[in-house]
Amino acid sequence: ELRNVQKELLELKEDREYIDNLLDKYFTNKPESLVKKVNIKNDNIGDSEVAYCLFSDIHYGKKFDRPIFGRGYNKEIAHERMMEIAYKTVQYCQTYKSDKLIIVFGGDLLESACPIGMRPQHTDTMDITGEQQIFFAVDSFKEALLYIYNNLPSTHVQAHFIGGNHDRIMGDRDSDIGRTASRIAFKILQRELENKIEINIPENNIIRTTSNNMSIIGFHGDNGLAKKSNSDILNVFGQGTENYHLIVSGHFHKNKIEAGTNFMRISLGSVCSTDEFVLENLAFNNLPSFVLGKKHPKQNAFDYSYINLY
Repeated sequence: ELRNVQKELLELKEDREYIDNLLDKYFTNKPESLVKKVNIKNDNIGDSEVAYCLFSDIHYGKKFDRPIFGRGYNKEIAHERMMEIAYKTVQYCQTYKSDKLIIVFGGDLLESACPIGMRPQHTDTMDITGEQQIFFAVDSFKEALLYIYNNLPSTHVQAHFIGGNHDRIMGDRDSDIGRTASRIAFKILQRELENKIEINIPENNIIRTTSNNMSIIGFHGDNGLAKKSNSDILNVFGQGTENYHLIVSGHFHKNKIEAGTNFMRISLGSVCSTDEFVLENLAFNNLPSFVLGKKHPKQNAFDYSYINLY
């Protein structure tokens, strides 16, 4: 035991001497720092780049005033939120000096263009119905897009619009795969904003666009694609390993983000608030939101900001 104690004391002495020697070297000899000084360049601000504005599920026509959290919903609140999206998008593009803005809308422009709604007594919970929904949606969307255009005069604005299951004009979702009501609204916007904003309306209701090695694959989320794995979607619609991919969808009114080495899958929250069907039948209450983002300055990746709407 005495021998073991002596050994421990010797080790402690050696440790203390080692520490003291290092301290002496640092404070007396003052060697050059081993850490290389790096001048950090802020690559996020000042570089020309592409900005992205992603949102979904506006549901113009929906009306509900009994939410558990947040505000209720009506056509005036819908328009307020569209203008908030436009205002914050302009701020984002001005901050990062973006020379191109890509807007992606993921479907469900309207609450229901079907004459009898999508479920019993559906139209009783709406503040605008029929073609008035389409006209209001066009006017609201147009004001938001013009605000972006007028305040970003040197930015090329490209918008990609698809419809959702609420945008059909027939009761059966499979009977109107083209989502006719939303296509009418988007075609009016395309004509009204010609030579100002580039508006693309894909025939198959699937967005595919690539800019600066960033590829977007967008769909509403109410069809079979929502159940497919990331690898299956990239295998069919992807652009290989050189591009980074954004897989964007809506429909579920719930924000969820999953990322891999060459993709990010974003399930977007909704612009609209909840309603009695979602709240009282599905026990789900969402806070409205949208996403702004840009490509990472030094690698294929997506930097994003998740923004709640009031």
